Order: sequence, then structure tokens, then C-alpha cells
Amino acid sequence: GVVGDLPPDCSPIQIGTEGVYKSVHFAVIGRIQLRYENGLWNEWYLLFDDMRNGWLGEAAGEFYVTFEKQCEIAPPAFSALKIGDRIDLGKAQTEGEFEVSNFENATCIAGQGELPFKVGAGYAAPVVDLRRGTEFATIDYSDEIVRVYLGERVAVKSLKFANLRDDKSNYGIAEKMDLAAIKCPACAAPFRLSNSSILTYACPGCRSVLD
Repeated sequence: GVVGDLPPDCSPIQIGTEGVYKSVHFAVIGRIQLRYENGLWNEWYLLFDDMRNGWLGEAAGEFYVTFEKQCEIAPPAFSALKIGDRIDLGKAQTEGEFEVSNFENATCIAGQGELPFKVGAGYAAPVVDLRRGTEFATIDYSDEIVRVYLGERVAVKSLKFANLRDDKSNYGIAEKMDLAAIKCPACAAPFRLSNSSILTYACPGCRSVLD
């Protein structure tokens, strides 16, 4: 297969971006781009100085650091789960159950850099997101072997990014500007933001989630 071109996005991260997570330096060495109902999200592949590999998920202005974990208990089938279900991930965690918070019948459409698998022409990527307090987990059903990734949501400033695209070293600090009414890029419905601290917004016309 032929790897698809990465559609342009506004992410400040690129191959070669560096950062720090829990006092350990990492470098971004690859990424996959996934398409879902409301747009695209990136999963950046990380190589840490202690030789671990992990993932940095970037979607709707939020960031999640996760690592693949072996589960003592096999996760339920994708079709058997629903929002609010509670799942015991066995050895992937210490105590307590995770709650199902989101489903996506996504498609991996492109890959870039160094990755632990081949992307080829793309593939279906059904995934389930789970939460437990500040912890975050994803169950990936895209392969014959169901994979579990466990980690947490992180504040972008805590990652201490360097070597960002366009030298946006102050990423995470929004530039203040006056904003009147704007139009949804998906359906052209006009709307107005009432709070300058909003990072994402659901269009009242078509429900597209906008940065």
C-alpha cells in the first residue's frame, strides 16, 4: 500500500519536537493521524531517554500521555460496551475500575516518521476511551490483538515543549484578541463566543466541534 499524505492541521508539534514528562525527556519520532466524525486527531509516537516508548494524543486542544499495558483481564468486545460501563483492566492498573467515556469508529488515514507498525493505505480504528479521576485509558480494537494504553491527561505547559513548528515556544498561552461573531466553517451558521477562555466550541447548527 501507499501511505496517504498527512492532511494539513494547526498542530504546533512536529517530528523532532522535544519535551519532558514526569522529569524524563522525550522526543517525538513519529505520528499517526486519525479521522473521526468531528474531524482529525494526532497520536504522536514518543521515545524517552529511559528507552520507553509512549504516545502523546492531541485532540480538541487536549493532550494525553499513554503507554501500552498488558492486561490480566481481556477487555470486552467493542460492540458490547456503552457509555458509563465500568471496566476492570487488571494488571494495567492498581485499584478501581475505569468508566467508559467515549467511542470512536475512527480511521487511521496517514503515518509519518518512525512507528512500531505499518500504516500502509490506512485502516479502521475502533477505539474506546475510559477515565478514572485524572487517569485516562484507551482500548484499541484496530488489530486482532486488542491493545490497552494507560496514562493521563496532561497540562500542555507541564510538557515543556521545545522545537515546535513555526517556533511556537509559547504554545498553550492564547493570544488575546477581540472577537465578535464568527461563522462555522462546516455549515456557515453564525455564533458568538461568550467567554474568552473557551478552547473548543460545539456549533449550535451542525454540532461540529471547533478549536
